Amino acid sequence: MQKIAAYIWLTFVIGICYVAWLKEPHFESSITSLLPQSEQSQYREDAVRSQSEAMGQLLTLTIQHHNVQQAQQATETIRNILSESSILIEQSPSSLQQQPMNAKYRYSVLSSHVYKNLKHKQFDKQSAFALGQLFNPVASAPIDLIRDPFSLYSSYLQDSPVVGQFKIQQGLFRLTTQSEPTFALFYRLSDNAFSLSTQSQLEPLLERIIDYKKTNKVALKMSGLVIHASHGTKQAKQEISTIGIGSLIGIILLILVTFRCLKPLLYILLPISIGTLISLAITTLIFPRVHLITFAFGAGLVGVAVDYSMHYICAQSGQKKNRLSKALLVGLLLGLISSVLAYAGLALTPFPGLRQIAVFSSVGLISSWITVILWLPLASDLTHMTLHSHILNICQRLTPTYSQQRRKLATLIILVLSFLGAYIICVTPANDGLKSLQTSTSDLLNEDRAVQKAIGNTYQSTFLLITAPDLEALIQQEEQTRLALNHLKKQGKIDNYQSVSQSLPSYVQQQRNLELVSKLYDSQLTLLMSQIGVSPDVTEQAQQFFNQNQSILTFEVWQNSPLGQLMANQLIHHDDGYFSSIVRFQGKISDSTKQILKQFASESSSVEFIDPIADISNTLKLYRIQLTTCLLAAYLVVSGLLFIRYRKELWKIILPPLAASIISFAIATLINGGYNLFNITALILVFGIGLDMGIFIKESNGAIHTWIAVTLSTITSLLAFGLLILSKTPVLYQFGIIVLPGLLVVWVLTPFVQPVSYGKNRNE
Repeated sequence: MQKIAAYIWLTFVIGICYVAWLKEPHFESSITSLLPQSEQSQYREDAVRSQSEAMGQLLTLTIQHHNVQQAQQATETIRNILSESSILIEQSPSSLQQQPMNAKYRYSVLSSHVYKNLKHKQFDKQSAFALGQLFNPVASAPIDLIRDPFSLYSSYLQDSPVVGQFKIQQGLFRLTTQSEPTFALFYRLSDNAFSLSTQSQLEPLLERIIDYKKTNKVALKMSGLVIHASHGTKQAKQEISTIGIGSLIGIILLILVTFRCLKPLLYILLPISIGTLISLAITTLIFPRVHLITFAFGAGLVGVAVDYSMHYICAQSGQKKNRLSKALLVGLLLGLISSVLAYAGLALTPFPGLRQIAVFSSVGLISSWITVILWLPLASDLTHMTLHSHILNICQRLTPTYSQQRRKLATLIILVLSFLGAYIICVTPANDGLKSLQTSTSDLLNEDRAVQKAIGNTYQSTFLLITAPDLEALIQQEEQTRLALNHLKKQGKIDNYQSVSQSLPSYVQQQRNLELVSKLYDSQLTLLMSQIGVSPDVTEQAQQFFNQNQSILTFEVWQNSPLGQLMANQLIHHDDGYFSSIVRFQGKISDSTKQILKQFASESSSVEFIDPIADISNTLKLYRIQLTTCLLAAYLVVSGLLFIRYRKELWKIILPPLAASIISFAIATLINGGYNLFNITALILVFGIGLDMGIFIKESNGAIHTWIAVTLSTITSLLAFGLLILSKTPVLYQFGIIVLPGLLVVWVLTPFVQPVSYGKNRNE
């Protein structure tokens, strides 16, 4: 009968994995997708993704040397090195030597100050500006008395976002704000910065550039997400080769020393592998996309699932028959139910991300458990494997023993530490900010800021999102929004902003501009020409040219212009046909100004204020609160369930994981100066393993083999997760700093409440 069940399970495993493979799993990394649908809009998500993709694809380098020829030569050399990459698209000076907008739209697309002058009928100011431009040797554009006698296009160029803190020298961008000769190179990636293939292509080139920098003593600085992503990848690889391989070797040696063969390692890894495969397959079939953070949270099931294999192997070693005893089955079943309940509680939250984690973890645990129950008894004969006598002696020596006097003292210490830990947790604030999760070094961050400051890029991550059913309505709404922003700018609350309508006015606005320019010509053209001293024929030609060239700038023309291409990520066409535009802010924005912008956005159904960093922090905060609630609820539900079986003995099972959770959490809080979502996640692992310890020891009446299994399971979990405390990756470190002390405290406290019997070996 068991063989039939085992074959049915094998068929199910193969079938479900095949079906999931046919669906082609899709993965999601956007933190905003973890929010409930009611708390986000598709427009908002599209905008955040557009901005993050646009910013993530940029790579900027600045090259500085006290000698201008040396700086220029170094820039050319670095440029040649990077030209070898097929995924880097250079923003060359030649592309910007084209005018950002065709001059034929000089009458319909006006700069803000020209429009202000004409609107208030201050036509003489524009005439004075034109006269100044005529005799200015470094004017933005040469004056054309026929096509543009009032220098409307020159005024527009001065306000153009393309004009930054640089000039073009010898075909290169030279920064104008630096004390020493400094050149800049601008690139855009054709692929994702987090793509390993992208990083592998760029790393050799970047290493050559750094070597060149050291050899030629050039001040080189780089800025771009790919730099930080590459650093994170290198760090992860280094940790895999040290922490990861070290923990794996430790587990292999532990199994080898304990059982004097490697077969048990296969029996431990098999259920975990099956559990992971099934959980991924079912999660893929249920959800349209699997979030990458699910894997980080779901990894905790490995530490719990290893208990099932370890207890089975230790229970079977040295037995006369390879069978699953009733006592072991009860212990495994209760351990499964308690752990699944702890994870399943996440499914009751309104957060799609937590629901996904609940499915992934619960399915993984159940699948691992079924594999142990159905496959391991048939996999091989384990009765010939006996525990090494030295292991029994070591476990006996390491097992904490408590006399009656020591027990009272230990009880007092546990209570004091638990209450002290609870107090520390209550008075210490949570830290949900992204800075605590920053993987880049301070040197990299400072270098990035220096580059952005040098090129004059002070745009903030916060922005306004404006949405409308069609493009014309969108531009008109943006123009109305700019009236409020201009008021804030006048008050000094914002430095500047960048919007689509500044370079692509609405049709209505362009018609209005043409009318104002017509009045300017009627009022000032003859006077201006007489002041310049040209013949009446030139005046007539200028008037005639204006009358015949009143072109309207269309979206298609704007989209294909250099400026339109630079601002492409600020205009979004959604799948439902709606359009959105992004208004970016320049300079630092205070919290009070953010509140003003939020209030302004709340008064309009088509405007949203978006602060991606704050949104992510709020998401982490909401998840932390929900996860904490679920963890507390899991303790209550599991306690109620176990009370049915253990009655007055329940405290012996609950106390160790509860005290360990409080003490380890307090330790992490003291060390880090706060706590976050990932600390709470690690507590689920401590809770699950701690409950399993208590249940298995209780069901076996403190048998030697159970304590050895508990000890081995604790050591493997410490090697797999506790060593993460050495990681420089914040998420992994936050996990390890809880698991390491948590599992140690559970292991020490469990024999305190449930003494282990070494009087007689079960196998004798």
